[in-house]
Amino acid sequence: MSNYIPEYFLADKPSNGDSLNDDSKFILNTPLTWELIEKNLKKSLNTSSTFGQKKTAVKCGDGGGFVSSVILLTFDWTPNSVELPEKAILKVTTSDSVAGIRRTLKQGQDEKQLLLEKAAQIHDNEFFIYSKADQDWEFPSEIGMPKFYCGISFDKVDLKAGYFLVEYIPDVIFVQYYHNLSVSSVKKAVKMIARLTAHVISNQRIVQEHEETTSPGAVAYLEGAYNVQTCHNNLLNMAEKFPKLKKAADLLENLVPIAADFEKRLKECLKYCSYPSLTHFDCHLGNFLWILNGNELNPRAIIDWQTSHTDNPLVDLVRITFTSLSKTDFNENIYSLIKIYYDTLKKYSIEKLPWESYDEFVRSFEHVFPLVATRMAPLFALDQFISMILTKVPVDEHPKAAKNIHEKMEAAIEFAVKCVQKWEIRF
Repeated sequence: MSNYIPEYFLADKPSNGDSLNDDSKFILNTPLTWELIEKNLKKSLNTSSTFGQKKTAVKCGDGGGFVSSVILLTFDWTPNSVELPEKAILKVTTSDSVAGIRRTLKQGQDEKQLLLEKAAQIHDNEFFIYSKADQDWEFPSEIGMPKFYCGISFDKVDLKAGYFLVEYIPDVIFVQYYHNLSVSSVKKAVKMIARLTAHVISNQRIVQEHEETTSPGAVAYLEGAYNVQTCHNNLLNMAEKFPKLKKAADLLENLVPIAADFEKRLKECLKYCSYPSLTHFDCHLGNFLWILNGNELNPRAIIDWQTSHTDNPLVDLVRITFTSLSKTDFNENIYSLIKIYYDTLKKYSIEKLPWESYDEFVRSFEHVFPLVATRMAPLFALDQFISMILTKVPVDEHPKAAKNIHEKMEAAIEFAVKCVQKWEIRF
């Protein structure tokens, strides 16, 4: 299971029985029509060509899509032109798609109007990021941001949805929490997010523009997703299912009032960098697109920017390391990965870093890690979380896949405890 990438994770495979959809007015089970997409895309591309009869829509493989629908469109342009994209990725967010993930993480129900507001917050944030990254913000090519074509802000009245179209990247592979990536693959992902942070540090207007537009909406969404009592319950559940982690859970319980309150967690993390940066926040292995090069997976792009906001950028380093590696590889390589991130940051930043020295940088990481892990890692012990992640995994592979996830949880919890004990973190 270590580096096994099954066929059903190829990005352009039909998923969950969704079929090609060429004659219907609506695109699969979304509220979007072909007519709407054609109108907006033609305007964006400045073309008079239209979609042909052989246009298709296929739901993509489940590398992501827990909060939104991700659909591969083929346009069959008439007349065709080499300048027109043959395919594109359509991402659609609705209030219904937000409801499921919030129930899983909060274990509760939300009112319809609140769900509309939450869906608008995360869609508009990601829509803004994609629309700015390629041209205006000039993200480095190493980050691999897909080219943006068109989209609309969330419509709360008629569509009750938002969408955008971005470049289709062929031959990518989706991975999930139960995959253990090689150290070499994770090193490349770490360098990628360090390049992003270096670019933002060197172009502070990016943070300012994001703060003035959609970052506050993402923060508001996350504030509603955090819950102290739920985090407490998740720690108890983890300790009950994994008795060897009970002492760790008892120790980390002290962090819950801060770690499980988004505003307090953010404030605490920002103590450990002299100024904040644009942070992806949901920077786990499943939110990268990967390309198979021989037996090695290389990161091709960072995707799913819905909850990106201004934060301590080391939150991203925390998430990509412990979600990607086996427990053994994490324990043996975490500090070398930290050093790679720091060295890459220094190499590409033209402004002063948010840390005075490497020692201060490591101290920051060791304070941020327990705050992130205390809330996130116990989710891996929830039956409903595991069921959601393993939806597309053959039943006979469930035990091994779940074991991989649980071992990542153990690695994160145990490292968090080491950090707490080293710095005597108390709240």
